Amino acid sequence: MNPDDRTILEQRAARLAQPISEIRASDVELFEFAIGRDRYGIAITEVAGVFRPGSMGILPGATGSLIGITSWHGLMLRVIDLKRSHGESIAGLDDRSWVVVVGTGQRSLGLLVSRVDGPRRTDDDIQMPSEGLASDRRFLLGTTSDGLQVLDSAALLAAYADGANQ
Repeated sequence: MNPDDRTILEQRAARLAQPISEIRASDVELFEFAIGRDRYGIAITEVAGVFRPGSMGILPGATGSLIGITSWHGLMLRVIDLKRSHGESIAGLDDRSWVVVVGTGQRSLGLLVSRVDGPRRTDDDIQMPSEGLASDRRFLLGTTSDGLQVLDSAALLAAYADGANQ
C-alpha cells in the first residue's frame, strides 16, 4: 500500500470514529409509551407485541431493571422496568400495567410500562440527551425535540434478552 492510500484510509477511519451526536430520523415510525411521567419511543419495527400480563413471577432479590418473567405466546419472557435502575422499588410498580415486547422468539424482552400511546411518525432529529434524564443512558439513542426518549432496542436485547443481567 502506498503512503497516499494509507493517508486516505486513516482520514476515513478518523471520520468514522467520531461519536454520533445526532441521528437523522426523517420519517421514522416509533412506538410511543410512558413509564410514570417519562415518555419513551422505540423503532416500531422492533416491537413484536403489546399485552397486559395476566400474572408475572417477580424475581426475589432481583437487582437492576430485571424484575420478573411472564408467559407470552408460549415463551418465558423476561420483563424489565427501566425505572428500577434508578433505585425505585418493586412496590412502585402498581401503575405499570402493560408489557411492550421487543425482539423476536427466544431473543425477546418485555418492557413494563404505564401507558401505551402507540405508533408515532417523527421527522425530528434524535439528539443525544443532556445529563439528568430519567432513563438509563446506555439504552438511549437520544431524544426528540419534544422530549421523547428513544430507546436502543439492540442495547436492551444485548443486556437482558440473553440473560446477561439476571
